Amino acid sequence: LVFILYSFILQPLGFLRFPALVANDFFTSLSRSRKELPRDIKEIVVVAIDDDSLREASRKWPWERSRFADLIYKISAAGPKVIFFDFTFAGRSSDESQDMALAEAIKDAGNVVLAGYIDEDGKYVKPDDIFISSGALVGLINKKVSEEDLRVRNMRAAVFLKGGEVLDYAAELKILSLASAIPLNDFHQEPGKIIL
Repeated sequence: LVFILYSFILQPLGFLRFPALVANDFFTSLSRSRKELPRDIKEIVVVAIDDDSLREASRKWPWERSRFADLIYKISAAGPKVIFFDFTFAGRSSDESQDMALAEAIKDAGNVVLAGYIDEDGKYVKPDDIFISSGALVGLINKKVSEEDLRVRNMRAAVFLKGGEVLDYAAELKILSLASAIPLNDFHQEPGKIIL
């Protein structure tokens, strides 16, 4: 009776979906807590610019692109393997010198990965050509967000065309590729997985 109630009434109607997600998150974090983290994880630094940071610095969005260029130079001074910006920088700004400053910073760093995404119409939106030609890699940032609690629980390693050919790889794989000096040509696709 419980099985029938759960399987054919509660589950299809979505009544237990949120508690199931919370339970799954709990058991996933419990299983991960027993595993040792990769030693390289201590080398990862995340710089997040949130609303509180902007208020404290008396800044507002959008930033001029020269500010991002300054940020690249400051981060580059620490000698990172990869710099990733979760920004697409699509299109040109009204001030061409701003674009030139950012493109020059990307070129000088030589290890910048920028974001691209698939929009609602299925179009691949990439950074403007001036930034791509500066030597930056572009990685996809599309994530599937849970409708119940707006959390991201998995990622797509790649986006495929209808024929099964890879359109492009996720930003995480591009970052890993650059940090580990693995050429993108060495990525091999098999059903359900990508092998580096």
